Amino acid sequence: MSRMTEKRTKRRTLLAALAASGGAAAAAGCLQGLETGRGTGSETGLTTHEPDDPPGTTITETTHDDDARDKRATDPKWDPSGDPVETFRVGDRESVAFPNANRPHSLTFWNRVDRDREVRFTHVDGATEEAEFVGPVTVPADHTIQIELQVPTRYALTAFVDGDSFGTVAVGREWFDCNHSGTSYALGETDIVDYGTASTLVACTDPKIASTSVDVDDRECANDAGGDATIEYDGERVRVHGTFVASNPCHELSIAEASYVDETNTTHVVLDATHPEEACQDCVGAIYYRATVDFERDLPDHVTIHHRDADGNAEHVASATRNDRR
Repeated sequence: MSRMTEKRTKRRTLLAALAASGGAAAAAGCLQGLETGRGTGSETGLTTHEPDDPPGTTITETTHDDDARDKRATDPKWDPSGDPVETFRVGDRESVAFPNANRPHSLTFWNRVDRDREVRFTHVDGATEEAEFVGPVTVPADHTIQIELQVPTRYALTAFVDGDSFGTVAVGREWFDCNHSGTSYALGETDIVDYGTASTLVACTDPKIASTSVDVDDRECANDAGGDATIEYDGERVRVHGTFVASNPCHELSIAEASYVDETNTTHVVLDATHPEEACQDCVGAIYYRATVDFERDLPDHVTIHHRDADGNAEHVASATRNDRR
């Protein structure tokens, strides 16, 4: 099986949770349980490609679960009237690194009853974990409202119709890549009906490590025996500030390994220390360093930092996930 075929087969899953209770607390609870890795959803129902898509590109409806698929089979077909009455954009696209590799994901909600209704949402994202509000908006019968999620992270959105909670839908980080994608929902009499997700099936390129560097800021005798590090995504690079513990403070540091693992969308960085030739203080050393990893094409979802000890073992000291406070 080719790499492109495998990536299309192992397509991402949109994780949708239809909660019975609403509000910011419900959205936050759904967000805590939402995975950020790549999924393995099934795909059915090929339709025609959009006019602005490249030749050979198709749109695929991705079914989410058996219950949602069975429910859609007994409900009216997707047939709203006209364009959305209003479109809300959540997040700032200017903050998104490699924007062509991290396109927005849109959610469309169809008022599938024969009367006007007031619709509003609360949304919580993994980058801030703070609840914000969208609406309210009066949506006429058979019309839609659209929300475009601009920043690649995980989201939980709770829908309120005429003041009543209709449940929470969750969007995983895996839906933000080089493809155009959107999910369709209907607001029924009392709950949300999931009509599936459409996505172009362009094979996206993986992140590529362009360069690495490490610099020592300071050295001293260590007060404790443990190394540590903090990781920050900064534009098209990742910055690391850490403390490397060695047998004395005169060691020099280097990045022994920097690798990307496609299956988990993770970059692993291993730092090592070289024993100095000159004499040094007779104490365990704390070496304070700054390291950077620059990327091409895209950023990895996850980064891990390891320090290699005197026996050659790589000890995990820190991990971070893009646009995620967990």
